[in-house]
Amino acid sequence: MSMSLNSAVTPAKLGDTKIKFNIPIYQRLFVWGEAQIEQLLSDLKKAHETNPSTPYYIGVITVVANKGGTDQGDSDQEEKWDIVDGQQRLTFLTLFGAYMCCCVQSESCEWEKFIFSDDKTKLRINYFGRPEDEEDLLQIRQGKFSEVKNPNFLKFIACMERQGANAEFAMYVYNYASFLISELPESYNSTDLNRFFEKMNAAGQQLTPVEQIKGKYFPHKSAIFDACLNFEHAYQGTNSSCTKDSDTKGVDVSLADILKKKTSVAKEPESTIDVERYSNRLVLRPAIFLLHVLKITLRKDKDVLTDENKILETFSKYADFEKGEFIKNMTTYRKWMDANIIYLKRSDSDNLEYAFREEDTKDSSEDTSELLKKYQSMLYVSSSSWQEWVLTAYQSGSLSLGSLKQQDAKRHPWPPNAPAMTYQNIQRYWFLKLDYILWELVKSGGIKEELYHLNKDEITAIKNYLFRTNRSIEHLHPQTSTNAWEDDTTLHSFGNLAMISSSFNSAQSNDSVGVKFARVSDTQVKQSKLESIKMLLMFRLAGGKEAGWTKEIAKEHQKAMFELLSAAHQHHQVENS
Repeated sequence: MSMSLNSAVTPAKLGDTKIKFNIPIYQRLFVWGEAQIEQLLSDLKKAHETNPSTPYYIGVITVVANKGGTDQGDSDQEEKWDIVDGQQRLTFLTLFGAYMCCCVQSESCEWEKFIFSDDKTKLRINYFGRPEDEEDLLQIRQGKFSEVKNPNFLKFIACMERQGANAEFAMYVYNYASFLISELPESYNSTDLNRFFEKMNAAGQQLTPVEQIKGKYFPHKSAIFDACLNFEHAYQGTNSSCTKDSDTKGVDVSLADILKKKTSVAKEPESTIDVERYSNRLVLRPAIFLLHVLKITLRKDKDVLTDENKILETFSKYADFEKGEFIKNMTTYRKWMDANIIYLKRSDSDNLEYAFREEDTKDSSEDTSELLKKYQSMLYVSSSSWQEWVLTAYQSGSLSLGSLKQQDAKRHPWPPNAPAMTYQNIQRYWFLKLDYILWELVKSGGIKEELYHLNKDEITAIKNYLFRTNRSIEHLHPQTSTNAWEDDTTLHSFGNLAMISSSFNSAQSNDSVGVKFARVSDTQVKQSKLESIKMLLMFRLAGGKEAGWTKEIAKEHQKAMFELLSAAHQHHQVENS
C-alpha cells in the first residue's frame, strides 16, 4: 500500500491518492440503524465543538490486496483493496460526504476527492454486485433524495436532516475523522477471507483481538504463538522435542485453519475472578503479554499504548514491526517469565495461591524465595492490568527482591500529598504495600510486640496472609453511625481505613466497630484467612473493643503506619545499590 500504515488515515488523505476499495459480495449491506448513525454523528459533532483541530479516531479498517485490481500506467499507479472489515464506517463517511456536498457545497466540494476516484462518475468504493447502492450514492450527491431506494441510506438521510448541514462540521470530519488500515497477507484466498468476515461479524462468534492479531500478522507462526499463550503450564515449545532453533521456525497454518478450530489461545478474562478459575496462569493477560512483546520489539523509544481494549489499533499503528523478531522476543519473554515471575494456581484445597514454576518440580516444603514471591504477589494485585513491574524488571535485567523494591519505590514516591491519602482519593497500592511491610516484619520477628501484643494465632494468620485482587477500601468507624465522628478529616483518613474483601465489605456495610472486630477475631484469625493485616493491628490497638477505637487512636495508628511506609521507602530506594 502506498500510504503509510503507521499513521492515521482521513478522508482528506485518501482523497489525494489513487487508492480504490472493493466491497466483496460476501459482505453485508450497510446495516447501521439510526441509533448507530446518530451516535457516531453525535460523537463527531462533540469532538468538533470541543477540539476542532484534534483527530477523532473511528477505528480500524481491515483490507487485503485485490489481486486482479492493480493497474499500472506510465506515471500513476492505481491500487485496489478489498475491504474485509470496516465497510460500515467507510460507507458512513461516503454517505456523509455525499450529503454534505449536496447541502453545503453543491458546486465545489472537497469531499468529492474522497467519494470519487476520478471523473466524478466512478465511486472510490466499488460495491461489487450492488449497482443499485452505487446509484443511490450518486443520487444523494445530486440531492435527489426521493429517488434513493436503499432503506438504510434513507435512515442516514433522515439522521442528517435532523443533524443539519454545516460547512465547518463537514470539513472537520473530512480532515480529522481518522482510522487505521490493517493489511491482511495476500496469501489468504477468497474462502479464507469469506470465513474471516463471517467470523468477525457473526453474533457470539467474533474472533478475539488476540486471535485476530494471530491471523493478521502471524499466519505461519501459529503453533509458536499458541504455545507462548498457553498459560496452563510452563512453555514447552511447539512440541515435546522442540529445540532452541525450532522455536522460531513455526508451522504453516492458514487463516482457514484458525477459523475451523480455535487453537489453545486462552480467552482474556473479563475480570480478576475469571483469572482465578485457571489452575495455572501467568500474571499477564494474553493481550497485555502481546503488548509487552511489541514494546520490547519496538525498543524503548516507542510509546506503546497500554490499553488492551485498543490492542488492534496499536498493532495496526506499528504494522511494519519485524515479525520474526517479535516471535523470537515472544518466546524469550515467555521463558524468562516462567523462570522468574510468579504464576497463579489452585492448591489442593482449591484456594488461589502463588508459586514459581521451579517449585512444581521441588518438594512443597522447599521454598527459598518466600519474600520474593510475596513481594511479586503484592505488585500483581496492586498494579493495573499493564503490570509495568514485569516489563521493567525484564528490560532492566534485574529481578532480585532488592531491585524490585527499588523500581517500585521509583514508581510510587513517598510521601504523596495529603489529599491523596484520604478516602475516594487514595490508591489501593498503599494499603497493599503496607500489608507487605507488616508481613515481612512479622516474618522476620521485627514487629513491636509490646505495641500490638499479637498472640500466637494472630502471628500465624499474618504469616499465612495472601494478597487477593478482590479487595476494597472500607472505613473501620462507619460513615453512618449513632456515634458519628464530627471530624470528617479523621473519618476519611488513612488511619480509619483498611482493605478488605468485597463480600466482607458488603456484609458489614455500616456495622459497628465491635461487629467488624468480631469478624476479624472470630472468623479471619481463627481460620487463618486474614483479609487485612492493617485491620488486625487496628483491632489490637483498640484493645479489641469498640470503645477503644477513637479519633485519637486512629490518628496514632496513621502516624505509625506512615512512619513505616516512609522508612521502607527510604530503605527500598537504596536497597539494591
